[in-house]
Formats: sequence, C-alpha cells, structure tokens
Amino acid sequence: MGNATKRARDHISKLFMLLKRASGDTENMWKSSALIGICQTLFDAIFRISLLRRQLPLTDFDQLYAQELKENVLQWRWDSTEENAPEYRRQDSRPPDAMVRTGHMYQLACLLLVEKILAPDLAAHHQVPRNLIVQFCHIFRQLSPELAKHSVHLWPLLIMGTAAQTRSERELFLAPLQSHQTTPGFGNRHQGCTFLMRCWGLSKSSDEALGLDVLLRDDLLCEIFI
Repeated sequence: MGNATKRARDHISKLFMLLKRASGDTENMWKSSALIGICQTLFDAIFRISLLRRQLPLTDFDQLYAQELKENVLQWRWDSTEENAPEYRRQDSRPPDAMVRTGHMYQLACLLLVEKILAPDLAAHHQVPRNLIVQFCHIFRQLSPELAKHSVHLWPLLIMGTAAQTRSERELFLAPLQSHQTTPGFGNRHQGCTFLMRCWGLSKSSDEALGLDVLLRDDLLCEIFI
C-alpha cells in the first residue's frame, strides 16, 4: 500500500477519533453518528475499503489488511448499554429503528465490496453475494416507502443492487430510484437506474451484464459517486 494511500486512510480515521473524543456521550456514539447519517465506524470502513479497491491486484499485505477490514465490518454492532441498566437508560441509548436498519444496510454493502476485492472473480450468483442480498432485501422491505427514498440509502442501494438477480429483487432496488420526489442529500437517481440496468445487462447501451465486476470499474462508479 502506497504512502499517500496510507496517509489518506489514517487521516480520515483520525478525524473520526476526534469526533468520538469530542462527543459528550462516548457510550452512545450513535447520537453523534446522526451528524453523518450512519455510524462513524462504517463510514471509516467505506473509506478504507474504497482506497483498498484501488490497490488491485492486492499484495500479500493488502490481502491481510482486507481480511482485517472484513472481520471488523462483520463484528460491527451499534453501541448499547448493559442489559441490567435501568429501562429509561436503555431507551435513551437505543438508536432509532430506522438508523439501526440503515447501519445494517451499510454493513452488508461493505461486506459485498470487500468480498469482491478479495475475490475479483466473485459473481452475483455465487453463494456469498446471494446470502448478502437476501439479508439486505429483508431489511430494506422493513423501511417505509418515504424513508426508502432517502439519499442516505443510495450508496448501499447501488452497491448491493449490483448483486440483484431475481425480478422481485431488481424491482425493489429500482423503486426508490425511479421516484420523482425530491429528497435531501446527493446522488442522481436517473444515473443510478442506468447504472443498475447496465449491471444487469438490461440497458440499451450494454452488450452484456457487468454484474459485480462494475464494483471494480472506476470509470462507471465515478458516474454516480463522484
């Protein structure tokens, strides 16, 4: 891993450490996480995984680092108080259900991305992506239609959408992107639809389905994320 990449990776992590130290409630970091919409730990993981993706093909050191990232994401949980704490304290320390679901959606998207980095030949029909997509769809269906359209869900929606295989799965991913409702945040929904249709080989401009391979294509990812 290059020195410039390592400096960038460490810089963003230090910013999150400062945010944690500045928090008035370090036991319930989800409260300060609301400032960026998701847990800082997962946001840090997204940044690190994105940098690692640009290092392909991975060196032996990068392989170990990717495995470490994968393990950290797998073990991620929202901070919570002890079970024997008073009820009023447990309620105060519990993130809203919508925030919990959003966190799990980001967790699954991170896992899909790091699995693809570790195994570039990984395809959407393989067992690991299928397991992740089933879990993601189950969580996403629990969101209200209004909440599902929120911009904070665009990143995991587009990353996980590359693994959608069945018609019902694809309709689930396209529905919030086809909404004409104006929502806060960033992201071009029309480009998001085009991106997914291209992944699935359903776009007029695509000769074949790109599937998960699109996750390793800077030229295509930049069309929607930059």
